[in-house]
Amino acid sequence: MTAKKHTTPKPNKPAPPPNPNPDWQDRDIKLRPVVWALAILSLAAVASAIAMYALLMNYRAAADRRAADVSPMAKVRELPAAPLLQVNAAAEWADHQAKQNDLLHHYAWKDQMRGIAQIPIERAMELVAADMPTPTSAPPPAPEPEPEPDPTTEPEI
Repeated sequence: MTAKKHTTPKPNKPAPPPNPNPDWQDRDIKLRPVVWALAILSLAAVASAIAMYALLMNYRAAADRRAADVSPMAKVRELPAAPLLQVNAAAEWADHQAKQNDLLHHYAWKDQMRGIAQIPIERAMELVAADMPTPTSAPPPAPEPEPEPDPTTEPEI
């Protein structure tokens, strides 16, 4: 036979009064879970801020290492020269033609010590033509090719 444990009766709590407004709750929220949730969220925010700072420092260090490897020529940025525009194109063209005609139609020394002279183009063509051999006879004409047979006619036997 088992012994029964003797327990003292607990005083009964009075029942809460009936709620006259069922949309309104008569008890407070549980504060402990709210405090734990806020603490966990705060710790997560601080941890993510620390992680982002560490990541930023890592990226800056990597950028500094890459910047040290860049060629010194990469930093030089020279602008191209300004375009050389002609102010009076017609006069410049006439001047250029006069210089070219002077070179083509007059005698001049290029190097007097070595005996190199410039002669007019007409005289140079005469000298070159005088040195060229004259053809003794014309080459024979090329033979005419045989006409191909017409594929639409029958061959003769």
